[in-house]
Amino acid sequence: MPTATLVPPPAKERLWFWDNTKALLILLVVIGHALEMIRGGGQTVRSMTNLIYFFHMPLFILISGYFSKRLLAEHASGGTQALPARRAVGFIALFFGLVAVNTLIRSAATGALHPATPRLLVQSGAPWYLLASVWWIAFTYALGTLRMKPWLWLTIAVLCGLAVGYDQSVNDFLALLRAVNYYPFFLLGVLFPKKAADFLRRPWVRALAAAVLVVALALALWRMNDGFGALFPLFTGRHPYRNIPGAAPFRLAGLYRLGHYVLSSLVGLAIVSVMPDRRIPFVSVLGSRTLQVYLWQSVLFSALYSFGVQAVPAQVLPLPVYLLFAAALAFFLSLKPLGVPVAWLQNLRLPRWARVPSQSNS
Repeated sequence: MPTATLVPPPAKERLWFWDNTKALLILLVVIGHALEMIRGGGQTVRSMTNLIYFFHMPLFILISGYFSKRLLAEHASGGTQALPARRAVGFIALFFGLVAVNTLIRSAATGALHPATPRLLVQSGAPWYLLASVWWIAFTYALGTLRMKPWLWLTIAVLCGLAVGYDQSVNDFLALLRAVNYYPFFLLGVLFPKKAADFLRRPWVRALAAAVLVVALALALWRMNDGFGALFPLFTGRHPYRNIPGAAPFRLAGLYRLGHYVLSSLVGLAIVSVMPDRRIPFVSVLGSRTLQVYLWQSVLFSALYSFGVQAVPAQVLPLPVYLLFAAALAFFLSLKPLGVPVAWLQNLRLPRWARVPSQSNS
Protein backbone atom coordinates (compact mmCIF):
# COMPACT_ATOMS: atom_id res chain seq x y z
CA MET A 1 0.00 0.00 0.00
CA PRO A 2 1.25 3.51 -0.70
CA THR A 3 2.15 5.67 2.26
CA ALA A 4 -0.37 8.46 2.92
CA THR A 5 0.91 11.85 1.80
CA LEU A 6 0.19 15.02 3.74
CA VAL A 7 -0.35 17.85 1.29
CA PRO A 8 -0.03 21.23 2.97
CA PRO A 9 -2.41 24.11 2.33
CA PRO A 10 -1.10 27.10 0.33
CA ALA A 11 1.60 29.08 2.10
CA LYS A 12 0.91 32.65 0.95
CA GLU A 13 -2.76 32.88 0.09
CA ARG A 14 -4.85 34.09 3.02
CA LEU A 15 -8.16 32.24 3.14
CA TRP A 16 -10.34 34.54 5.15
CA PHE A 17 -13.19 32.07 5.61
CA TRP A 18 -10.93 29.99 7.88
CA ASP A 19 -10.09 33.01 10.04
CA ASN A 20 -13.72 34.06 10.16
CA THR A 21 -14.77 30.54 11.14
CA LYS A 22 -12.17 30.46 13.91
CA ALA A 23 -13.41 33.85 15.11
CA LEU A 24 -16.94 32.48 15.42
CA LEU A 25 -15.67 29.44 17.28
CA ILE A 26 -13.56 31.33 19.83
CA LEU A 27 -16.51 33.63 20.43
CA LEU A 28 -18.59 30.54 21.17
CA VAL A 29 -15.88 29.22 23.51
CA VAL A 30 -16.02 32.39 25.59
CA ILE A 31 -19.81 32.63 25.39
CA GLY A 32 -20.17 28.96 26.34
CA HIS A 33 -18.04 29.40 29.45
CA ALA A 34 -19.93 32.59 30.30
CA LEU A 35 -23.27 30.78 29.93
CA GLU A 36 -22.10 28.10 32.36
CA MET A 37 -21.84 30.81 35.02
CA ILE A 38 -25.46 31.89 34.73
CA ARG A 39 -27.66 30.71 37.59
CA GLY A 40 -31.37 30.37 36.99
CA GLY A 41 -31.18 31.01 33.27
CA GLY A 42 -33.74 28.30 32.50
CA GLN A 43 -34.15 26.25 29.36
CA THR A 44 -32.90 28.99 27.03
CA VAL A 45 -29.44 29.06 28.59
CA ARG A 46 -29.25 25.25 28.76
CA SER A 47 -30.28 24.95 25.12
CA MET A 48 -27.69 27.49 23.96
CA THR A 49 -24.97 25.71 25.94
CA ASN A 50 -25.89 22.32 24.47
CA LEU A 51 -25.91 23.67 20.92
CA ILE A 52 -22.52 25.33 21.33
CA TYR A 53 -20.89 22.22 22.78
CA PHE A 54 -22.39 20.01 20.07
CA PHE A 55 -20.14 21.36 17.33
CA HIS A 56 -17.75 24.11 18.45
CA MET A 57 -14.83 22.03 19.73
CA PRO A 58 -15.10 19.36 16.99
CA LEU A 59 -14.88 22.06 14.33
CA PHE A 60 -12.15 23.94 16.17
CA ILE A 61 -10.08 20.76 16.36
CA LEU A 62 -10.75 19.89 12.72
CA ILE A 63 -9.40 23.29 11.67
CA SER A 64 -6.41 22.83 13.98
CA GLY A 65 -5.69 19.56 12.18
CA TYR A 66 -6.05 21.23 8.77
CA PHE A 67 -3.46 23.85 9.65
CA SER A 68 -1.16 21.24 11.16
CA LYS A 69 -1.02 19.68 7.71
CA ARG A 70 1.96 21.84 6.72
CA LEU A 71 3.77 21.15 9.98
CA LEU A 72 3.47 17.41 9.52
CA ALA A 73 4.22 17.54 5.78
CA GLU A 74 7.42 19.48 6.41
CA HIS A 75 8.71 16.55 8.43
CA ALA A 76 7.86 13.92 5.81
CA SER A 77 10.76 12.54 3.84
CA GLY A 78 11.00 9.34 1.86
CA GLY A 79 7.88 7.82 3.38
CA THR A 80 9.02 8.45 6.98
CA GLN A 81 8.43 11.28 9.39
CA ALA A 82 10.41 12.99 12.12
CA LEU A 83 8.39 13.85 15.19
CA PRO A 84 7.63 17.62 15.09
CA ALA A 85 9.01 18.02 18.60
CA ARG A 86 9.18 21.81 18.53
CA ARG A 87 5.42 22.12 18.08
CA ALA A 88 4.82 19.64 20.90
CA VAL A 89 7.25 21.48 23.18
CA GLY A 90 5.35 24.71 22.51
CA PHE A 91 2.09 23.16 23.69
CA ILE A 92 3.79 21.66 26.74
CA ALA A 93 5.31 25.03 27.64
CA LEU A 94 1.90 26.70 27.29
CA PHE A 95 0.37 23.96 29.43
CA PHE A 96 2.83 24.47 32.29
CA GLY A 97 2.50 28.23 31.97
CA LEU A 98 -1.29 28.08 32.19
CA VAL A 99 -1.22 25.66 35.13
CA ALA A 100 1.30 27.87 36.93
CA VAL A 101 -0.84 30.99 36.48
CA ASN A 102 -4.01 29.20 37.59
CA THR A 103 -2.15 27.83 40.63
CA LEU A 104 -1.02 31.33 41.61
CA ILE A 105 -4.60 32.58 41.25
CA ARG A 106 -5.94 29.83 43.52
CA SER A 107 -3.18 30.51 46.02
CA ALA A 108 -4.02 34.22 46.08
CA ALA A 109 -7.71 33.43 46.53
CA THR A 110 -7.17 31.01 49.43
CA GLY A 111 -4.25 32.82 51.07
CA ALA A 112 -2.16 29.65 50.98
CA LEU A 113 0.06 27.99 48.46
CA HIS A 114 -2.20 25.83 46.32
CA PRO A 115 -0.54 22.52 45.46
CA ALA A 116 -0.48 22.12 41.70
CA THR A 117 0.84 18.56 41.62
CA PRO A 118 -2.49 16.75 42.16
CA ARG A 119 -4.08 18.78 39.37
CA LEU A 120 -1.12 18.68 37.03
CA LEU A 121 -1.77 15.24 35.58
CA VAL A 122 -5.57 15.28 35.85
CA GLN A 123 -6.99 18.03 33.66
CA SER A 124 -10.68 18.76 33.19
CA GLY A 125 -10.37 22.52 32.65
CA ALA A 126 -8.93 24.55 29.80
CA PRO A 127 -5.38 23.09 30.03
CA TRP A 128 -6.78 19.83 28.63
CA TYR A 129 -6.66 21.25 25.10
CA LEU A 130 -2.90 21.81 25.30
CA LEU A 131 -2.23 18.28 26.53
CA ALA A 132 -4.58 16.85 23.91
CA SER A 133 -2.74 18.78 21.19
CA VAL A 134 0.46 16.99 22.16
CA TRP A 135 -1.37 13.66 21.98
CA TRP A 136 -2.77 14.52 18.53
CA ILE A 137 0.70 15.35 17.20
CA ALA A 138 2.02 12.08 18.64
CA PHE A 139 -0.91 10.03 17.31
CA THR A 140 -0.52 11.52 13.83
CA TYR A 141 3.22 10.93 13.87
CA ALA A 142 2.65 7.29 14.88
CA LEU A 143 0.06 6.71 12.17
CA GLY A 144 2.21 8.52 9.62
CA THR A 145 5.02 6.03 10.11
CA LEU A 146 2.73 3.17 9.10
CA ARG A 147 2.20 2.23 5.47
CA MET A 148 -1.55 2.57 5.13
CA LYS A 149 -4.11 4.56 3.21
CA PRO A 150 -5.66 7.68 4.76
CA TRP A 151 -9.14 6.13 5.06
CA LEU A 152 -7.63 3.41 7.21
CA TRP A 153 -5.98 6.04 9.46
CA LEU A 154 -9.38 7.63 10.00
CA THR A 155 -11.11 4.29 10.56
CA ILE A 156 -8.65 3.38 13.30
CA ALA A 157 -9.09 6.79 14.97
CA VAL A 158 -12.89 6.53 14.88
CA LEU A 159 -12.95 2.97 16.25
CA CYS A 160 -10.67 4.00 19.11
CA GLY A 161 -12.91 6.96 19.84
CA LEU A 162 -16.01 4.75 19.90
CA ALA A 163 -14.37 2.13 22.13
CA VAL A 164 -12.61 4.30 24.69
CA GLY A 165 -15.83 5.43 26.36
CA TYR A 166 -16.51 1.86 27.53
CA ASP A 167 -13.30 1.89 29.59
CA GLN A 168 -13.85 3.87 32.78
CA SER A 169 -10.16 3.76 33.63
CA VAL A 170 -9.51 6.27 30.83
CA ASN A 171 -10.48 9.69 32.20
CA ASP A 172 -9.07 13.17 32.75
CA PHE A 173 -5.60 11.81 33.48
CA LEU A 174 -3.34 13.61 30.98
CA ALA A 175 -6.59 14.56 29.19
CA LEU A 176 -6.36 11.19 27.46
CA LEU A 177 -10.09 10.53 27.18
CA ARG A 178 -10.72 13.82 25.42
CA ALA A 179 -7.63 13.35 23.27
CA VAL A 180 -8.87 9.99 21.98
CA ASN A 181 -12.51 11.09 21.66
CA TYR A 182 -11.66 14.20 19.66
CA TYR A 183 -8.76 12.82 17.63
CA PRO A 184 -10.92 11.79 14.62
CA PHE A 185 -11.74 15.47 14.08
CA PHE A 186 -8.06 16.46 14.19
CA LEU A 187 -7.12 13.67 11.80
CA LEU A 188 -9.99 14.56 9.48
CA GLY A 189 -8.53 18.06 9.33
CA VAL A 190 -5.04 16.72 8.60
CA LEU A 191 -6.37 14.55 5.77
CA PHE A 192 -8.80 17.19 4.46
CA PRO A 193 -7.59 18.10 0.95
CA LYS A 194 -7.56 21.65 -0.35
CA LYS A 195 -9.78 20.53 -3.23
CA ALA A 196 -12.45 19.64 -0.66
CA ALA A 197 -12.13 23.09 0.90
CA ASP A 198 -12.54 24.64 -2.56
CA PHE A 199 -15.58 22.42 -3.15
CA LEU A 200 -17.20 23.80 0.01
CA ARG A 201 -16.98 27.30 -1.47
CA ARG A 202 -19.06 26.53 -4.57
CA PRO A 203 -22.32 28.53 -4.64
CA TRP A 204 -24.66 25.53 -4.80
CA VAL A 205 -22.78 23.81 -1.96
CA ARG A 206 -23.05 26.95 0.16
CA ALA A 207 -26.80 27.10 -0.47
CA LEU A 208 -27.12 23.45 0.52
CA ALA A 209 -24.98 24.07 3.61
CA ALA A 210 -27.25 26.92 4.69
CA ALA A 211 -30.24 24.60 4.39
CA VAL A 212 -28.42 21.94 6.44
CA LEU A 213 -27.77 24.46 9.20
CA VAL A 214 -31.39 25.59 9.30
CA VAL A 215 -32.67 22.01 9.50
CA ALA A 216 -30.05 21.02 12.09
CA LEU A 217 -30.94 23.99 14.29
CA ALA A 218 -34.66 23.27 14.02
CA LEU A 219 -34.19 19.59 14.89
CA ALA A 220 -31.90 20.39 17.80
CA LEU A 221 -34.36 22.86 19.30
CA TRP A 222 -37.25 20.47 18.73
CA ARG A 223 -35.54 17.58 20.53
CA MET A 224 -33.81 19.69 23.19
CA ASN A 225 -36.07 18.70 26.05
CA ASP A 226 -36.44 14.98 25.34
CA GLY A 227 -33.05 13.54 24.48
CA PHE A 228 -30.67 15.95 22.79
CA GLY A 229 -30.03 18.00 25.92
CA ALA A 230 -29.34 14.88 27.98
CA LEU A 231 -26.45 14.02 25.68
CA PHE A 232 -24.46 17.06 26.84
CA PRO A 233 -21.84 14.89 28.67
CA LEU A 234 -21.23 13.10 25.37
CA PHE A 235 -20.53 16.39 23.59
CA THR A 236 -17.84 17.47 26.08
CA GLY A 237 -15.70 14.42 25.26
CA ARG A 238 -14.56 13.94 28.86
CA HIS A 239 -17.11 11.46 30.19
CA PRO A 240 -17.11 7.66 29.97
CA TYR A 241 -20.39 6.24 28.72
CA ARG A 242 -21.38 5.27 32.27
CA ASN A 243 -21.60 8.97 33.09
CA ILE A 244 -24.40 9.56 30.58
CA PRO A 245 -27.32 7.96 32.46
CA GLY A 246 -30.67 7.84 30.73
CA ALA A 247 -29.39 9.51 27.56
CA ALA A 248 -27.85 6.50 25.86
CA PRO A 249 -28.16 2.78 26.69
CA PHE A 250 -24.68 1.69 27.70
CA ARG A 251 -24.35 -0.97 25.01
CA LEU A 252 -25.41 1.47 22.30
CA ALA A 253 -23.44 4.46 23.55
CA GLY A 254 -20.75 3.95 20.92
CA LEU A 255 -23.39 4.43 18.22
CA TYR A 256 -24.38 7.73 19.85
CA ARG A 257 -20.73 8.75 19.73
CA LEU A 258 -20.58 7.78 16.05
CA GLY A 259 -23.70 9.84 15.42
CA HIS A 260 -22.05 12.80 17.10
CA TYR A 261 -18.94 12.35 14.94
CA VAL A 262 -20.99 12.37 11.75
CA LEU A 263 -23.50 15.09 12.59
CA SER A 264 -21.07 17.53 14.23
CA SER A 265 -18.70 17.13 11.25
CA LEU A 266 -21.58 17.81 8.85
CA VAL A 267 -22.68 20.89 10.79
CA GLY A 268 -19.11 22.10 11.15
CA LEU A 269 -18.32 21.82 7.46
CA ALA A 270 -21.60 23.54 6.64
CA ILE A 271 -20.52 26.46 8.84
CA VAL A 272 -17.18 26.63 7.02
CA SER A 273 -19.04 26.60 3.70
CA VAL A 274 -21.30 29.57 4.47
CA MET A 275 -18.62 31.69 6.13
CA PRO A 276 -17.71 34.89 4.20
CA ASP A 277 -14.38 34.67 2.38
CA ARG A 278 -13.30 38.25 2.88
CA ARG A 279 -11.47 40.18 5.55
CA ILE A 280 -13.92 41.41 8.17
CA PRO A 281 -12.52 44.19 10.38
CA PHE A 282 -11.71 42.96 13.92
CA VAL A 283 -13.39 39.60 13.27
CA SER A 284 -10.69 38.19 10.99
CA VAL A 285 -7.98 39.41 13.38
CA LEU A 286 -9.77 37.66 16.23
CA GLY A 287 -9.77 34.47 14.18
CA SER A 288 -6.00 34.66 13.70
CA ARG A 289 -5.39 34.94 17.48
CA THR A 290 -7.63 32.24 18.88
CA LEU A 291 -5.01 30.50 21.01
CA GLN A 292 -4.23 33.59 23.06
CA VAL A 293 -7.95 34.25 23.57
CA TYR A 294 -8.49 30.65 24.67
CA LEU A 295 -5.67 30.85 27.22
CA TRP A 296 -6.51 34.26 28.64
CA GLN A 297 -10.22 33.51 28.98
CA SER A 298 -9.21 30.38 30.89
CA VAL A 299 -7.18 32.52 33.28
CA LEU A 300 -10.06 34.96 33.70
CA PHE A 301 -12.71 32.33 34.42
CA SER A 302 -10.30 30.54 36.75
CA ALA A 303 -9.91 33.78 38.68
CA LEU A 304 -13.67 34.31 38.86
CA TYR A 305 -14.27 30.81 40.21
CA SER A 306 -11.32 30.98 42.60
CA PHE A 307 -12.50 34.26 44.14
CA GLY A 308 -16.03 32.98 44.60
CA VAL A 309 -17.81 34.39 41.55
CA GLN A 310 -19.14 30.96 40.68
CA ALA A 311 -22.56 31.94 39.42
CA VAL A 312 -24.17 35.05 37.97
CA PRO A 313 -27.90 35.38 38.71
CA ALA A 314 -29.89 35.53 35.49
CA GLN A 315 -31.59 38.70 36.73
CA VAL A 316 -28.38 40.74 36.87
CA LEU A 317 -28.33 41.47 33.13
CA PRO A 318 -30.66 40.67 30.25
CA LEU A 319 -29.25 37.66 28.39
CA PRO A 320 -28.49 39.58 25.13
CA VAL A 321 -26.50 42.19 27.07
CA TYR A 322 -24.63 39.46 28.96
CA LEU A 323 -23.74 37.78 25.68
CA LEU A 324 -22.51 41.08 24.24
CA PHE A 325 -20.20 41.49 27.24
CA ALA A 326 -18.86 37.97 26.68
CA ALA A 327 -18.26 38.72 22.97
CA ALA A 328 -16.56 42.03 23.83
CA LEU A 329 -14.31 40.12 26.24
CA ALA A 330 -13.18 37.81 23.43
CA PHE A 331 -12.23 40.79 21.24
CA PHE A 332 -10.38 42.43 24.15
CA LEU A 333 -8.37 39.27 24.80
CA SER A 334 -7.31 39.22 21.14
CA LEU A 335 -5.33 42.47 21.52
CA LYS A 336 -1.81 42.06 20.19
CA PRO A 337 0.10 42.79 23.44
CA LEU A 338 -1.68 39.90 25.16
CA GLY A 339 -0.25 37.55 22.56
CA VAL A 340 3.38 38.34 23.44
CA PRO A 341 3.75 35.94 26.41
CA VAL A 342 1.76 33.29 24.57
CA ALA A 343 4.03 33.49 21.51
CA TRP A 344 7.14 33.41 23.73
CA LEU A 345 6.06 30.17 25.41
CA GLN A 346 4.80 28.66 22.18
CA ASN A 347 8.14 29.24 20.46
CA LEU A 348 10.36 27.82 23.18
CA ARG A 349 12.85 25.35 21.77
CA LEU A 350 14.33 22.18 23.19
CA PRO A 351 17.96 22.33 24.30
CA ARG A 352 20.30 21.06 21.61
CA TRP A 353 20.98 17.77 23.35
CA ALA A 354 17.22 16.97 23.46
CA ARG A 355 16.24 17.90 19.91
CA VAL A 356 14.96 15.28 17.48
CA PRO A 357 16.96 15.42 14.23
CA SER A 358 14.82 16.43 11.27
CA GLN A 359 14.85 14.30 8.15
CA SER A 360 13.84 17.20 5.91
CA ASN A 361 15.58 20.30 4.69
CA SER A 362 13.04 22.65 6.24
